[in-house]
Amino acid sequence: IGQEGGSMAFPAMTFNIRFDGPERDMSNHFTNRVHRLKDVIIRTAPWVLGLQEPFAGQVLHLQSLLPERYTTVGHERPPHDLGHPSRHHDYQVAILYDSKELGLLTHDYLWLSRTPRVPGSKDWGSEGIRTLNVAHFRHHMSGAEVLVFNTHLDVRSEEARRQQAKIVQATIQTWQRRMPQAAVLLLGDFNCAAGQAAHDILTRQLSDTWVECEAQGSCQTNNVALTFHGFLG
Repeated sequence: IGQEGGSMAFPAMTFNIRFDGPERDMSNHFTNRVHRLKDVIIRTAPWVLGLQEPFAGQVLHLQSLLPERYTTVGHERPPHDLGHPSRHHDYQVAILYDSKELGLLTHDYLWLSRTPRVPGSKDWGSEGIRTLNVAHFRHHMSGAEVLVFNTHLDVRSEEARRQQAKIVQATIQTWQRRMPQAAVLLLGDFNCAAGQAAHDILTRQLSDTWVECEAQGSCQTNNVALTFHGFLG
């Protein structure tokens, strides 16, 4: 990310950790694979981590295994106990951040629908309720600011993904106008590939790091452009 006098690396990760549900192979149940998740995160040491699909209890479980410096941002509302049944879906696009490196300045949470301020709202045939998590950070040492957006677009409807991507794009533009000095990082599971409508909408103003990584040939990647990771982490 840019800062006065140059730029610096900003370790970030996006991770669909899959909801906590029945698995054909119980060794891949969340209570077992959470330890693999923890190992990947600790080894990679991201300053920011965007999660997709977790229930609030999964976030609590994962956070209990991570160093205490990792703090969560989600749909913040009472009751403040994430274990309360009413909070079950409030962290489905949670952002975890390293509080030793970053300070949270402000945050927001909205629903990808015609009424983004109505909790639980969905439109355009979206199978699931889809949300966008926004967090504005400042790096303690350099003072550099970063706007982080984390989302999960619909898995079934192309029209829903298209409209949801438009809301994400418009929200990013709004925040950029308010904080033009901040770098922008969009994390998520977009359920689409390069050349599809949602991807085209989001890359009008943003660069796809996956595409850039492949083009540069200077970073590790693979030829499977999917979020499914075979439960390896």
